[in-house]
Amino acid sequence: ATCYVRLDMESGAVTTVTLNPATGVPDGVIALLKQNQPNPARTGTTIQFVLAYPSEVTLDVFDVVGRKVASLEDGLMTPGPHESPWDLTDDAGNTVASGVYFYRLKAGDETLTRKLIVVR
Repeated sequence: ATCYVRLDMESGAVTTVTLNPATGVPDGVIALLKQNQPNPARTGTTIQFVLAYPSEVTLDVFDVVGRKVASLEDGLMTPGPHESPWDLTDDAGNTVASGVYFYRLKAGDETLTRKLIVVR
């Protein structure tokens, strides 16, 4: 297993983080959510995430006021890396407008959110 040292800037505490060799996810973490690529997105984007364990997963995109725009994943997924492409359309098939959006990954008890930008 690979180990990293983490320094808490506020407390000065140093902790060791061990990565699961099969998934690259730190021990005790259910999922990692990466920044979408490309960002800003013009014609489409890909969201990557890694699961440490088999997990029930939802991956949704929301507009800046919190309305769900698109559902990209919903169901049980295997451990390891995953990619979810988004063609910048809503669930009804309409092209979304330029602006700021958020994508949220729920995996088990963990919820992770990141921001993405759509430019037309």
